[in-house]
Amino acid sequence: MTIHRFFKHILTLALVLVAYNSYSRGDDTVRILAIGNSFSMHAVEQNLSELCRDAGKQVIIGHAFIDGSALSRHAKNAKDGSAPYFYRKITVDGTKSETPKSTLLDCVTDEPWDYISFHQVSGDSGFENTYFPYLPDLMTFVKDNATNTDAQFILMQVWPYDANHKHPAYPRYGNSQDSMHRQVARTVDKVAKRVGIDIIIPAGTALQNVRLNLPGVPVTRDGVHLNAGLGEFSAACVWFEKLFGGIRKNKFVPSNVPDDQAAIAKKAAYFAVKKPNETTIFVKSERDGKKGRSKK
Repeated sequence: MTIHRFFKHILTLALVLVAYNSYSRGDDTVRILAIGNSFSMHAVEQNLSELCRDAGKQVIIGHAFIDGSALSRHAKNAKDGSAPYFYRKITVDGTKSETPKSTLLDCVTDEPWDYISFHQVSGDSGFENTYFPYLPDLMTFVKDNATNTDAQFILMQVWPYDANHKHPAYPRYGNSQDSMHRQVARTVDKVAKRVGIDIIIPAGTALQNVRLNLPGVPVTRDGVHLNAGLGEFSAACVWFEKLFGGIRKNKFVPSNVPDDQAAIAKKAAYFAVKKPNETTIFVKSERDGKKGRSKK
């Protein structure tokens, strides 16, 4: 074999390897990691994968989960390397797995994540001081360890409790669902600007939109955590709409949500992303032949 032919073979092999590696990494795949608790579990673990597959999106979802965890605990775990996480993962085809006793570093380095989200525990989510210094510390930890240097940060706006619920943190919000929503939305907005996060998932506004347009239909199972039907689907819809758009055209409907309620959830998500800090009543206005009207 001549030297010319030898190098030609080497070049061909190199191109094949590059193409293979590009394929095996799945360059069209979007990778989302949530660092949180039961609120992020409700939002990303149930219906988001199905919504993505219906839209032809290749998505891997990861969740660094600790029940009831505040940002302060996540920051401490990042610093001391403890392993209290249940690391849940959903692959492109919807296969789910769970790895207990994981560290936050394990979760952050498992994939070259495109999006990494945070949120504050619900009782503290409306109070700006509770985010500091913990959120900036977490962001620094992720930046220092993420294998994708272009990963974008997300801050999720959580939903308020059911009206008249007896959660011990509710008095901090005047025992008012509307007041809690407004305070959380305002705080998340301020915190995101302060730390330089450009993407906010307005889950709280989406759930409030559902409540306003489907009065009397429950979205939680206990006044705080979303139910396995309309509540979790609504949260997944707003995540999909914010990251990909087109939720109203998405045909996926879970078996435990009636078609008419699913349509409301999708519209609620659409309006939440369009107006993240304002609730929108659209069912009555559509009957009257008018556009959705906001409630500030």
